[in-house]
This record gives sequence, structure tokens and C-alpha cells, in this order.
Amino acid sequence: THHCEQELSEKFASFFKSKIHNIRATLGTNTFSQHKDNQTFKGNTLDFFDPVTDDEITNIVQSLINKQSPLDPLPCIIFKKLFPEILPIIKEIVNSSFSSGTFPPFLKTAVISPVIKSSKLDCEIFNHYRPISNLSLLSKIFEKFQHYPKKF
Repeated sequence: THHCEQELSEKFASFFKSKIHNIRATLGTNTFSQHKDNQTFKGNTLDFFDPVTDDEITNIVQSLINKQSPLDPLPCIIFKKLFPEILPIIKEIVNSSFSSGTFPPFLKTAVISPVIKSSKLDCEIFNHYRPISNLSLLSKIFEKFQHYPKKF
């Protein structure tokens, strides 16, 4: 129960920020810089990648569920209909990001919604909720590439 939606959303935001802070505190400082004997990373690095193709991006877009985020300028169904026209732009954004090793800052935003873990739980207890991130369509395309079968 709540009397003010703004106050409730601020309480949820504070609760989830606190959880993130606690998780980060348990992880300590940057674990990558704490190699034994201060050794530098000697694993495999990605020096080259095959640029994503029209077919790969098209397959990913066609597999997207017709849901969108409030962050999207177009509903998913319209995005899919217009996709053949904007494919070169999307491909350039994806390939530029992968080749530079940077992720566009505007795609790092999501709409977070608290969802109760089970309908049997007390909805007044914040710990009974989990945060669900609603990403933009372009962010979802990037996310799908991490699971996309690729030959390197």
C-alpha cells in the first residue's frame, strides 16, 4: 500500500541501490588488478572480429519479442517493419561499437520495474521483489550478439 507513487518509487530505488552497494562492498576493489604477484593478464585477447552481417542482424531482429521499452522511439512492430530501411545504420552502430570496444552510453539506460518474486509473498516487504530491466530494442540487439553463434 502507498499514498504517493513518487515516494514508493523512491523507496524502491533506494532499496535496490542499497543492494547494489552491498554487493559491490563484498566484492572489494578491482579483482583484475589483484593478480598473484601483480602479474599482468596473459590470457587470450580478441585482436580481430568478423563484422556482423545483414543476415545476422536480421535474424536477431526477427527473433525479438514484440515488446518495447518506454525508451524506444518506435513500437517494436513498427521497428521491425522499417528494419530493412534502417539496417545499414544499425549494422554500422553495432560494428563500430565492437571494433572500438566501447558501448554507446545512450544504450546503457533501462527502465527498472520491481516485480514480486511470488504472489504468495508479502508485497509490503521490499526484499520480496526483484528488479526487472526493460532495455531498448537496440540494446537488446547488442545483448543477443553475446549469445549469437559466431566463428572467430
